[in-house]
Amino acid sequence: MRGLAEPPSAESSGPFSTAAFLSTGAEISVTPEPEQPAEGDNITLVVHGLSGELLAYNWYAGPTLSLAYLVASYIVSTGDEIPGPAHTGREAVRPDGSLDIQGVLPGHSGTYILQTLNRQFQTEVGYGHLRVYEILAQPVVMANSTELVERRDTLRLICSSPSPAEVRWFFNGEALPIAIRLGLSPDGRVLTRHGIRREEAGAYQCEVWNPVSVSRSEPIDLTVYCESSWPQRHPVPKPHRRGN
Repeated sequence: MRGLAEPPSAESSGPFSTAAFLSTGAEISVTPEPEQPAEGDNITLVVHGLSGELLAYNWYAGPTLSLAYLVASYIVSTGDEIPGPAHTGREAVRPDGSLDIQGVLPGHSGTYILQTLNRQFQTEVGYGHLRVYEILAQPVVMANSTELVERRDTLRLICSSPSPAEVRWFFNGEALPIAIRLGLSPDGRVLTRHGIRREEAGAYQCEVWNPVSVSRSEPIDLTVYCESSWPQRHPVPKPHRRGN
């Protein structure tokens, strides 16, 4: 994932950096379209606020105007595009300065910087941020046990998902009751219930979601026995005696 933007240094590593100086003209901004892309989408980093007659563009995917982050340079008069070290094969610069990315991936997330050069050999920079959301795989609920004794045992459920996403829980197909919700960890991925109650027996599911994707686990069924019925349902094995 790309880092956060830092102010550009006086010395850039782009093709026209040595002959240019920073201008204080109109503010340039960069916005993604669509605003909340999912992995696999074709997106455009649209440029706003360009002014004057421009000679060239530099696009950077990173926090500074460093050659290591240079995606591509574009010469306006010829339409020539020169890929940089950070080019992934998916990017293309438009004549208006916007940047197209085909089949965007979560790794394309981060800070983007556009640097322009005008006929007075002045440069301006504009910043934008791109976040690409994953299509989420189905999570799995893992339990320390699915058979527990009322008021004696502790329930611990974990919502296992490889993706960073928001988590919500369901009990018998409905939103988790407030009393049970109090046992959630700060990130929502672990549910703990000390002294489990009979009324908390049932089917538990977790769901992971982000602005473009949602996925719910298969239910895991929890049985809670009262103390008096536990020995009958789970008899203690008799000790095995060796023969004489």
